Amino acid sequence: MKEKVGNEKQIGIERYIPTCRLLHASSVLPSQVDIYIDHRKWISSLAFSQITLPFAVPAETFTIIITKLMHPEQIIWQTTVNLKEIRCFTLALTEKNSCPYLSVYIDDPVPVIGRAKLRMVQLAPDTSPISISTDQVVLFSDVRFGDARFLTLPSCQSPLFFRLANTDQMIYHVPKLHFEQGRVYTLFMVGRRKKAPKFRLLLL
Repeated sequence: MKEKVGNEKQIGIERYIPTCRLLHASSVLPSQVDIYIDHRKWISSLAFSQITLPFAVPAETFTIIITKLMHPEQIIWQTTVNLKEIRCFTLALTEKNSCPYLSVYIDDPVPVIGRAKLRMVQLAPDTSPISISTDQVVLFSDVRFGDARFLTLPSCQSPLFFRLANTDQMIYHVPKLHFEQGRVYTLFMVGRRKKAPKFRLLLL
């Protein structure tokens, strides 16, 4: 998002306003939460595996407060975010050492001419290292919790297979995905293999 700013010395200069998406990917938080930014209610009833539409952030430094659904007085967790010179990013509510945690992932929405751009973000905490492949080629190997990687690929339709690294043991399968040239995609892996909420894939 950008806006024009100007005065007698600055005419037509564009100032970029940082935009953010917020993803609920934490299995240690309730399945639905309310979110406050700088003590103002910002998001209502954000459910596990849901991600918001992009919104303009209020400042480079702001406080995120997570509360029990419809109970603003019951604060579950809060943290301060300090972001400078980042234009587009995703804030993911995740976990670290079985406690809530906030992970920041810089978004790059610029497409690649003649190719599809694919980013992978692994946010499933109890999943061993995995590989992600089509029916012809391995896209990502030895993917671990917290990893974020990207690649480009030609336009194609293909299933996706998620296997434990260096084995044939499949843990998840998507029958068919269509990757179009000039498009940007993000795959978020969230949930748990052995208990709820179950492992799942979000494709944006």
